[in-house]
Amino acid sequence: MDSLDHAILRELARDKVLLWGGLDPRVSAASLADAVGVDKSTVRARLRAWGKAGFLGRFHVIPNPRLWGMGCAAGGILVKDPADKTRVLEDLGLVDGMLTAQEHVGGWIGLGFVDDGPAALERRARLLSRLPGVVEVQPVLRWGAPSCSRAPTPLDWRIMRALREAPSAPLGDLARAVGVSPNTFHAHYEALVDGGAIWSLPDLDFTRYEGVVVARLIITLAPEAKRDATMRAVREAVRDPVLETTQPEVQAPDGTRYLSLMVQSPTVGAAEEAEIAARALPHVREVETLFLRRYRVYTAWAQEQVARMASTSGPEARRSRGASRDA
Repeated sequence: MDSLDHAILRELARDKVLLWGGLDPRVSAASLADAVGVDKSTVRARLRAWGKAGFLGRFHVIPNPRLWGMGCAAGGILVKDPADKTRVLEDLGLVDGMLTAQEHVGGWIGLGFVDDGPAALERRARLLSRLPGVVEVQPVLRWGAPSCSRAPTPLDWRIMRALREAPSAPLGDLARAVGVSPNTFHAHYEALVDGGAIWSLPDLDFTRYEGVVVARLIITLAPEAKRDATMRAVREAVRDPVLETTQPEVQAPDGTRYLSLMVQSPTVGAAEEAEIAARALPHVREVETLFLRRYRVYTAWAQEQVARMASTSGPEARRSRGASRDA
């Protein structure tokens, strides 16, 4: 992996944020090539290589929790024995509202889940503490999910269901499954993405990201820090490519604010230098470095929400409601 791979990752994320912004699997190779300044055949070759190497896995379509008045929350758990992480990661899929897990080298696993209210978050934290092998649960950090300006139509929900069932299928096949033309399907898909109603989150395996070290910098900001100015300063100070991984910034209950960044470094030593450079910046209180292993997406919550909305807005549901009224 090299700086071109990093640039392609950044352009795949429409809002230039890797994890919560979501990579868009339907951005054309030609568009990516124009953005990064290479031939489209080079981009296609890189994307194929990612899949073949096992770095880029399946995409999962996730509806924005804001559609139900919810936000997002972040947290973390510490597994006593790293050998138990595989089982713990499987168990996390049974926790209601779980969206993502970021597995790091060592025992820490970062978590992303829906923010469905203080009581539900407290219950989820208690459940996490009871998972076998978990010895610590970090306090929950609540943050507003990315903005959403699109109120899905009944057709939108059916399109979401089709995308969830086959996110990488050709557009024409998906359009036929929904019963619309490819142009109609594409127009609705673009409106959903541009309006922030859906994200396409990928499974990523950074253990297959060969040739570089991928470090995640968690930057604690001073109260007076300006997010955009800090991001610019980090990119100027850190010599290695930097990609933001959360949008907007995360804020703790006590008001402490964080930025999460992915830094692609040639060596572990260079990753440490990136941390030192970031720590020396004005308005930066603390920097913690974690080394990513895998990024995993959980789909039970999304599956339930999309299936429910699609089933209550489709032709069959309308016919059923009409029959009930006639009776």
